[in-house]
Amino acid sequence: MLSLEQIQDEIKSEVKVDKNGIGVATISGTARLVDVSKQGLSKTFASDNISGSKLLQMLVMYGFEPSTFAEKGVPDLAVAIIAKYYAYFAGARCTELAKRADLAFSGIGVRAWFQELVGWSNTSLTTCDDEVDAILTALLDTRRQLKETREQQTALKTEIDQIKQKQIAAEKAFVTAPPPEVVTPAMEVRMRINRIVRDFCFTTGCEHHFAWRQLYREFRDLYHIDLSVRAKNNRHSKLDECESLGMLKDLYAVAYQLFGEIAQNG
Repeated sequence: MLSLEQIQDEIKSEVKVDKNGIGVATISGTARLVDVSKQGLSKTFASDNISGSKLLQMLVMYGFEPSTFAEKGVPDLAVAIIAKYYAYFAGARCTELAKRADLAFSGIGVRAWFQELVGWSNTSLTTCDDEVDAILTALLDTRRQLKETREQQTALKTEIDQIKQKQIAAEKAFVTAPPPEVVTPAMEVRMRINRIVRDFCFTTGCEHHFAWRQLYREFRDLYHIDLSVRAKNNRHSKLDECESLGMLKDLYAVAYQLFGEIAQNG
């Protein structure tokens, strides 16, 4: 399998960035970026059966018209959604290259990634006031995306630190276990995990059991711990097993990375 860097060289001619800094890719270039077939992707975009395709549902939910992609190209923000779908939500059709693309987009923003790929810069600014304003708006949008990503990371760290502080405070405040009606830190983390998954499914229409399966699979790949197998052997629920390992916060971090942004935007 080609690396993302090799794919960049191959699809460079299939990506364009206009004078405002907004990128667009061909269907062929998009397909190669996420390692799926062009024919299959074209067929999906041309389909009128939106309810039968999770990818179409995600694109339409964010205001895109997939049926126009063959003629007008795939907008850069739509490419980011397609990469996330084939990274985490396409089931057996998920690809490693899509995961790498999604990570790259998460780091610097898909629009900045497109601009860097084709060598676009603000040296193309003209003296026309309207064009200058449009390009500056695009640049500020990219900067805002990066700032929001950093703020989300900071907020997540703050939440985890608060959970740790609550755990320490609970240990000092209670000699015996708290009564059942008191919400313990572990219960709070479990509720946060459930809320993220529930909000994500409500926003995207994804089935709950599919989202949970994807969450446990990513946790397994990251920490090499199969909660499904351990829960079955110990006759616990998967969340109970995760709590017994003291890793609820780690599971929450994985859930936030997978679903948090889409759930919040919804």
